[in-house]
Amino acid sequence: MIKSTNPTYSGHVLVPSPSEIVFSIPLLVDLISSYLSPHDCYSCSLVSRDFYGAFFPYIFSTIDLRTQMAFHKWARPETQIKLWTQLSAVRSVVSTFGDTYHFLTLPALFSDSEFHRLSVLRCHLLPTVSSNYSENRLWNQFYLPSVLLLIERSPNLKVLDLSFFNLDNNDYSQRLLSEIRKKGRKLQEFQVGESVIVKSGNLPSILCSCAAVQNLKLDIILDGFEHGNITSDEMELEVMARQALFGCVDAHDDGAKGPRLEFAWREFHVPSISYNFELEVVFKMLRHCPRLERLTVPGIVELEPMEGLSSMLLTSSFPRLQHLNLERVDAYTEFINVPTIFTVFLSLKSVVFGSLRNPIDSIDSLLTGSSHSLESVTLVVSTEIKGECIQMILCSCPQLKIFDALGTLGKDLEMRNITEINGFRYWSPVLEVQNLSFSESGDVGWVCHNLEVLRLNFQSHDRTLCIPVSLRQQISKLTKLKELRLHCVAERDEILEPESVHDALLEWRSLSDLRILELRKLGPLVDRNELDRIQQQWTKLEWIQFN
Repeated sequence: MIKSTNPTYSGHVLVPSPSEIVFSIPLLVDLISSYLSPHDCYSCSLVSRDFYGAFFPYIFSTIDLRTQMAFHKWARPETQIKLWTQLSAVRSVVSTFGDTYHFLTLPALFSDSEFHRLSVLRCHLLPTVSSNYSENRLWNQFYLPSVLLLIERSPNLKVLDLSFFNLDNNDYSQRLLSEIRKKGRKLQEFQVGESVIVKSGNLPSILCSCAAVQNLKLDIILDGFEHGNITSDEMELEVMARQALFGCVDAHDDGAKGPRLEFAWREFHVPSISYNFELEVVFKMLRHCPRLERLTVPGIVELEPMEGLSSMLLTSSFPRLQHLNLERVDAYTEFINVPTIFTVFLSLKSVVFGSLRNPIDSIDSLLTGSSHSLESVTLVVSTEIKGECIQMILCSCPQLKIFDALGTLGKDLEMRNITEINGFRYWSPVLEVQNLSFSESGDVGWVCHNLEVLRLNFQSHDRTLCIPVSLRQQISKLTKLKELRLHCVAERDEILEPESVHDALLEWRSLSDLRILELRKLGPLVDRNELDRIQQQWTKLEWIQFN
């Protein structure tokens, strides 16, 4: 600590007394190092001996081993010895190599040392490993003890990302879930990758163990009754877990005495749930999540769970919910009342949807409550959403910053029979030129002047390959645009109109913040020499593509 001298006056400045602390050098170094990379900290440590003592420990604050070169650098014996003397300085570990956790936890095997500052732990898999379940099991066998030891010796862990952890009912998973329960609200984010297979009966205990986690993301593969042989003992355990969970929840629903059951989830992302039992469990739990801000609705394809979803959303209170993802909901169920669901939320900031039986009514309900708060809208593959729906959104949301209507495929939608021809996916939303006739309809045009990302499929008229005048005029008004991706839906034997692209590029010179430009199917209309001259106006442009 640096303290002042005796209180004296120097001009108009009063020097504090010795008991008053001016600042702390360790805290100052800690604050400075949080904005520096490990290489920058190493450079600072070479300035002087004092700087070496202050900045050298922060070289080991971030261990990022996602490449073979980085791993070999940290795996050197001399580097490991230095690391073992600075374990208390480690704050973040991101690695795809299992041996990382071996040499990190080796000192902990022979002592009670702890990683007090470790707050972020992300154990990822290499692509060649994550796609192979047998290799995945080898990871669990050889590296899980070290990973679990690292988790147990990190009392201040805030972010835990395990893309390979086997959450089946075994000793390792029980140790992990027990540690998650111990950490309580200190653990803010828990994420498991999609390569993990979980038995149906284990889901309730996993979710209950993560009750205090704020951001829960489980991209897991559920192994239910339809996929495997379940024994009578496993069936009995599942029924008991179901009764215990629902008994606890229902008791509080009926006004029973005792502490109120409440889950701390702010983000709930478990999209692969599709069986009625798991959905029933999830809906029961979501009724007790008053802090929920982000919700990814699980994949629903049957009548009964869809009714449960509607009932849960209509009867529960989600005052903080701002981000709703309905990508996994299938519109081809007998009962789906998305317009009613949208009326519950009055200030959504982002929404993802696509499969809507009655899209006009659904979008109208969405805009009624959230038109002035929506900042991001994403439309996935859908046969129902037409150009009129796209136009409704762009003409009603003044705060919109991201609009993606390219029809990006969801993970569970890849199983559908969707063909792609010339870069265009059938079932994708398409804005047609007749939807842009503002002069005839009396509309004022797009009101989303804060739009930064626009991804759009459009189709011209009369079998012409061009950029419609009305479309390019509306885009030219989006002066804050940073990313523009336009995919032209064309047929065979189109009539080429090169001047339309030339005029559009000239008109879009006002988009000074443009960084990404992509024009699909319009490559034959682009004059390369003219493009080079126009491109000089876009000083921030990073990537451009025509095909």
